[in-house]
This record gives sequence, C-alpha cells and structure tokens, in this order.
Amino acid sequence: MVLAQGLAEDGYFQNYFRPGWLGRLARVLFFLDEIRLRKSCGLIMSRGGCVALVGFPPQPFLRVSDLRKWTRWIIHWQGEPFVSHWKDAEAAGSRGPGREAVVYLSALACGRKHRGRGEGSAMVRSVLVLGAERKLSVACEVSSAKLAKWYSKLGFVEVSRMTLPNGCLVRRLEASQSGNQSGERGGRVR
Repeated sequence: MVLAQGLAEDGYFQNYFRPGWLGRLARVLFFLDEIRLRKSCGLIMSRGGCVALVGFPPQPFLRVSDLRKWTRWIIHWQGEPFVSHWKDAEAAGSRGPGREAVVYLSALACGRKHRGRGEGSAMVRSVLVLGAERKLSVACEVSSAKLAKWYSKLGFVEVSRMTLPNGCLVRRLEASQSGNQSGERGGRVR
C-alpha cells in the first residue's frame, strides 16, 4: 500500500491510472503484479516506512504482458485516454538494444512520516552496491525535477527525457557501476 499511496500524485502514474477508486484499484493490482515479478527476477526492499522494487536482468522492466488478466481488465475498464496510454507503453516495450542489461529501480516510495530521514537514500545506496556487484549500471525514471536533483546527489545522471501523453516530463537517470557511488555529483549526458 505504501507504493500505491506514495506514488498516487506522481505524474508518471497519473498518465496510466484514472483518478478515483478505479484508478486506485488498478494501481494496487499493478503493484501486486510487479511484486510478483520482482520475487522471480528482482528484489523487494523494505526499510522503516519505505519500499523499493528492483528489477534484475534478464527482465529488469515490467511488461504489460506480465500483468495478470484481472489487472489488464481493470486497466481497460478505466477507459480512454488511459487504455491508449497503456497500448503506447506496450508498443514501446522494447527499450532498445542493451537496455536490458541494467539494474532497474522501478519504484521507491516512503510513507509521509518516514520522508527526510535518510531511509530512501540508504535504500538507493544499497541498490547501487547491488549494481556494482553485478557490474551493471542502475537506472530509474522520475517525473519531477526535485526527484532528479535528489537522485543526482546519490550519483545519478540524466541520460534521456520523454514526454508522456498527459504532458508529464519523465527523466531517465543512470548511475554507472564504474562511476562514483559516494554521492558526489556526476556530469549530465543528453
């Protein structure tokens, strides 16, 4: 529930989930499916009031086809424009050559009472160590400049941007396994 509640106001998720009870139900089912996937090819981390979902190769990214029938049905029941947004995401499911060879931090959420205590930072640092152990970069996507700045303090750099149909600007960030893991700032790549 921390994930579904913590990311409810995120522009990225607002692109895919309708406001109100139906969108909340779809979001909860989505995260339950992602947790199921992370049990087989990833990691579920919990610290205090924070939760992180991490994907490892060979399947670091959740695909629409990984969603259970009920989740896909509820997503479809949301109607337009959400159905079209999911179809676009499915069509773009292939992220390009070499993009599967990353550790992907797909979600990080902290309950309101647990924000600003360093728990999220500690979880990200743990994910960076996991990436370094596997000799892989760590990637994530964020939908706010504030979050991009927070991640940059942990060694991430912006590698690309995309604008979702709802107008939300999503930044793809990566931290290289050979790069600085101490939290010093790195250079920007565009």
